[in-house]
Amino acid sequence: MRWIVCFQKPNQVGFWWFSTILSPKFKHCFIVKYCEVSDTWNLMEFHTGGFRFVSKKDENADFLISNLIQNATCISYQSKRARHKIPNFVWPWLYCVSFCKHVIGIKKWWVINPDQLHCELLKNGGEEIFKLEEDLSEQSGKEAYGNVVMES
Repeated sequence: MRWIVCFQKPNQVGFWWFSTILSPKFKHCFIVKYCEVSDTWNLMEFHTGGFRFVSKKDENADFLISNLIQNATCISYQSKRARHKIPNFVWPWLYCVSFCKHVIGIKKWWVINPDQLHCELLKNGGEEIFKLEEDLSEQSGKEAYGNVVMES
């Protein structure tokens, strides 16, 4: 199963600040998946506000993807997830990285911040398809929509 794992450096400060203090590149991650059956792009993330699932089709999906291109570094990753007798380790706190790891099947317990997840995906055959060129703090007149910047 192919996933797009997206990484950002938003300005928000949350309880996870301690895990990103030494990783200046990325501070948040989420996943996007195309569903052929419904012809939709689905964005899934977990953040301090809770779980968010956004499904977009047609022009709205085009807008979502164009915002990913402009506002995130994204890795296309083929999940190697298989059923195991030993359960997948879930970090004691549910946060963006543990959520993404659980969904795409990364079992490395030491991957705890977005930078580490980014490196782990690249080491395991992930391919960077979009690269963030500017910091989200430079965006003005826009509101965050699932941490993907959307025009107001």
